[in-house]
Amino acid sequence: MSVEFRRIPLTTRFLDPRRGFEPVEVTHEVRFDPLTGAVCRIAHFPLQPPGTSEDGKDGGGGAASDPSPPCPFCRPWVHTVTPRFLPDQHPAGRLERGDCVLVPNLSPYDQHSAVVAVGSRHRVAPTALRPADLADALLLVGAFLETLPAGQRHGAVGWNYGPAAGASLDHPHLQCVAGPRLPHGLAVEVAAETHYQERCGGSFWGDLVAAEAYGPRWLGRRGPWSALVAFAPRGLFPDVLFVAPGLADLLDALPPAVEALAILVADVSAALAKMGVGAWNLTVLPTLAAGQPPGALRARLVPRLHPVPGTASSDMTWIQLGLGEAVTAAWPERWAEQLRNLTWSLADTPADHTPPVGETTQTAHPAKETHRTPSSLSPGHGCARPRVSSKAGSYDQGRFR
Repeated sequence: MSVEFRRIPLTTRFLDPRRGFEPVEVTHEVRFDPLTGAVCRIAHFPLQPPGTSEDGKDGGGGAASDPSPPCPFCRPWVHTVTPRFLPDQHPAGRLERGDCVLVPNLSPYDQHSAVVAVGSRHRVAPTALRPADLADALLLVGAFLETLPAGQRHGAVGWNYGPAAGASLDHPHLQCVAGPRLPHGLAVEVAAETHYQERCGGSFWGDLVAAEAYGPRWLGRRGPWSALVAFAPRGLFPDVLFVAPGLADLLDALPPAVEALAILVADVSAALAKMGVGAWNLTVLPTLAAGQPPGALRARLVPRLHPVPGTASSDMTWIQLGLGEAVTAAWPERWAEQLRNLTWSLADTPADHTPPVGETTQTAHPAKETHRTPSSLSPGHGCARPRVSSKAGSYDQGRFR
């Protein structure tokens, strides 16, 4: 059998402000690593290697001669220089709620790709996020998803907060991608959730919350959300998980649930700032439930640093990029303790909990935390790795098709 170079060509249509709002078609692709199936999204955005111009010639490394254009998400430009949807997609051209505006992404990452300006303020400190703005932005994404065909709603919502997290603009903004294909990371999780349910007979996310409750990584609850520090973090500093086991996806969340998540994100952002972290990546998924039984609506906030304090280095190294394995510089349990002391929005924290006889707040379910020798390590809770397909609704194909 020969090596397969698989790609999915995509075309996204919108009204382009750079061309007098003429209809344009932007071609882009999703490609799959021929060995592992890992996904690469090939998008078009104005980024050149340092010291070069768009034509590839030496730019001399100097500043551009033209003054910086106004922020496209500030008033009044958000209504004049951002792209618009085609009339047959959204007659008004843009979607608005409160001070938030949702528009097509000039550099689409999937079949359906949108950007939401989160509020009207241009530069917002990590201690000054307005939960109402974030809630309106997420609810706008839900309204956008509801207009898509049912089979085109699989995706995720993301926020790069701060340049260290990949933000190209200071103005806070969310991104949403959706289409017929599950994002690779979500497909992996759905396959693992299904495998867990078949082996254990329960919901992984519900069981995770029960196992972490009142333990050393537990932060507390608000509304349908449980907050905790990840046992195996993905960032240089431990990430925070927000899990709502009673909700299947973003479209399943009513405004009070979305508002509760927004309050938690703003609170944790302020706490991290007090700990010296002023940038992070937030991911909210799934936009549409997949798998049987469905998983849970969840969000992950990963702290980001660049440069790392005391150095001139990035928080990404060859281990993350070359091996696909995370490196964390802080104990999740100690990180959780600091966050508990700095957050206000969470109830039912270990400090509020009177443990039953025989239980301590420091080691909830201690038998579940096991130490294995290298020879005994295996993914998927000790079971064989579940096979994954990125095709929505299909998780046992054995390979990407």
